[in-house]
Amino acid sequence: MQRRVSAAAAGLAVVWLLAACGDPTARTGDDGRMSDGPAGSESASASPSAPLEDLSRTPDPKGPQVRVAGTVVEGVEHGCLLLVASGQEYLLLGARPEVGARVEVVGTLDPGAMSTCQQGVPLRVQEITER
Repeated sequence: MQRRVSAAAAGLAVVWLLAACGDPTARTGDDGRMSDGPAGSESASASPSAPLEDLSRTPDPKGPQVRVAGTVVEGVEHGCLLLVASGQEYLLLGARPEVGARVEVVGTLDPGAMSTCQQGVPLRVQEITER
């Protein structure tokens, strides 16, 4: 029993010593790095972070306008629709035609568009007609 008490006391002493090694004046700066000085003593070379980009808006498509005709198929991911035209797959953005429909689409290619569909060239649909 006395060995358990001695082991527990030794463990507490180690924890206390490690806690005592910390520097109470050290603080974390805005950039996540430790600073030894008091608040406001950052170096003059520190610059504010760049403003955050507004990701809530849809970027303007920069690709060329195209007219393609083909068949609408389901993508591998749920809710993704593709237009297969001459062996090329286009990810339809902004239109929900029925699977199996033969359509002609006028739109703008947007290869930089983010999507969870993981297939097809993103095509922002401007006009769609059934054939």
